[in-house]
Amino acid sequence: MITLQIENLSKTYDKNTVVTDFSLEVAKGEIVALIGESGSGKSTILKMISGFEKPSAGSIEINNETVCSKQVFVEPENRQVAMVFPDHSLFPHLSAEKNIAFALNKHSRSERKRIVNQMLQLIGLEELRKNKPHQMSSGQLQRIALARSLAFQPKLLLLDEPLSKLDVMLKKRMREEIKQIITQTETTTILVTHDKEDAFVIADRVVVLKDGVTQQMDTPEGIYFKPKNEYVAHFFGRVNTIHAERNGKGYNTPLGCIQAKENGECCRVLIRPENLNIGQQSDDAIPATITKITFYGQQKELQLQLCESQQLITVVIPNYEKVNVGQQLFCKLNTEELTSWAMV
Repeated sequence: MITLQIENLSKTYDKNTVVTDFSLEVAKGEIVALIGESGSGKSTILKMISGFEKPSAGSIEINNETVCSKQVFVEPENRQVAMVFPDHSLFPHLSAEKNIAFALNKHSRSERKRIVNQMLQLIGLEELRKNKPHQMSSGQLQRIALARSLAFQPKLLLLDEPLSKLDVMLKKRMREEIKQIITQTETTTILVTHDKEDAFVIADRVVVLKDGVTQQMDTPEGIYFKPKNEYVAHFFGRVNTIHAERNGKGYNTPLGCIQAKENGECCRVLIRPENLNIGQQSDDAIPATITKITFYGQQKELQLQLCESQQLITVVIPNYEKVNVGQQLFCKLNTEELTSWAMV
């Protein structure tokens, strides 16, 4: 069953187009992340889905009901859509349980109590039911905000940068908790974020946006291992950009021959650092000199200059390996698990 159907959605402000022909289908219970830089149009799309913004063109259906088209516009309060903001937007004078119960006015008192208890149990904060927002941590506040949004069983949950104001350690824990809570309730969800880890951990599918245009829509694995263009590749991690020339079997590069399906005589090949191995001298290993070392905890990132071509490349190694700037190493492509793609 399709919960959300968006077709050719566009938004223009004073001749400035911020979203262009955006289309998306989201199945019931699926979590889809919209990701991109500031100004990519992701938050504008969220506002159009919720009804806070009117599209310039296109249509939106929620549970097979048209909520927005050229002829129809359903107001936000009638769309059965819930939204969670980065600042929680909880009432400071109300307790946790009363914040959750706020959207349940149409329910009986006993039903409200049952739903609130269910939500507090779901987020693991039953003991904090009487606490007011100022008595809770940022992570607890975010869970209360999520519980309040889920309490009235929305058709669609919209998360607008829900983790952007949390510290690194708390974000890591909250990603997993949010994913678990949404999955348990089988709530169809759209997540807007600029953080690739948020998208990869929480979402089933990821939509990459640039200047209001969809660059790629795929699973997290598909986005990372098979990006469709350079923008997507660079957005989700480091890549080495290497000039390549066609030969009979593929493309010749300073790192050796790479198999590719492109037809041009020259192209650029993009290779993830983890697809390059450092090892002993051999016939297919390329000598290189370390020009820079960056420590990242579990890993070290090495900048190498290939001795013959002077090409600069980046590789990653475990932090326990002892290396020094100026040291010569031998670099080799891991062709068995090569994540590379060529572009003319």
